[in-house]
Amino acid sequence: MRSSDASSDTQRTRYSTWSDWLPAPPRYRGVRETTTERRERDDGARRAVLRRSEGRCENPECLLPDLPYRTTMREPLLEVDHIDNHAAGGREYPSAMIALCPDCHANKTRGADQDELGERLRVVALQRHQALRGKGRV
Repeated sequence: MRSSDASSDTQRTRYSTWSDWLPAPPRYRGVRETTTERRERDDGARRAVLRRSEGRCENPECLLPDLPYRTTMREPLLEVDHIDNHAAGGREYPSAMIALCPDCHANKTRGADQDELGERLRVVALQRHQALRGKGRV
């Protein structure tokens, strides 16, 4: 028997079940009551942004603007995002919100260039909103 065979047998024996591979669950520390204040969201503003997007990601740099993905209601899988963090006071107006695909939303929220992307998207959202207002659609 080769030494590599012996070591793989030892590993199989040591990790005989999946639970052996998983980390131990966190210890139960009890229940703590908390309260959180959340600003209300305007569903009308959200729907206006989705209508404005016409089912496409509004990030002009999106690699997949015509989304093949759909929600369970067969609508385009778009996430409406506030250009400025809503919890920190971001406005609840369609001109300050943008419809993004999940990848662009993640990049805008957690990406390395999130601040620069946010500024570019601010201009896009405002331009698209103003164009629709000129057509009387918003």
